[in-house]
Amino acid sequence: MTRLGVRRFLLPAALMLLAFVPSLVALMRVVQVPMGALPDDKLYLASTPISLFLHALCGATFALSAPLQLFPTMRRRFPKLHRRTGWVLVLTGVTIAVTGLVMVAL
Repeated sequence: MTRLGVRRFLLPAALMLLAFVPSLVALMRVVQVPMGALPDDKLYLASTPISLFLHALCGATFALSAPLQLFPTMRRRFPKLHRRTGWVLVLTGVTIAVTGLVMVAL
């Protein structure tokens, strides 16, 4: 692989790595709600468990799959997959926004 080819993969790979840790924290909160093991400052999350679950699941999906859109090989070789992944990102983004508003409102 040429040096330019390596550079094209660095940004998406770095974004995936950066998205991994917050995704784990969000999924940890989802597990803590049914166990009743939430910290005192996060007890409000138990009032809307379905919104929390959808928000965390869609957020992790969004954060981990959005960098895939930046891989040049995916755009070039798999345009249908690239397009479908884009639609998944739009749907998960809307779900993240709506469930976030529900959690804030309640």
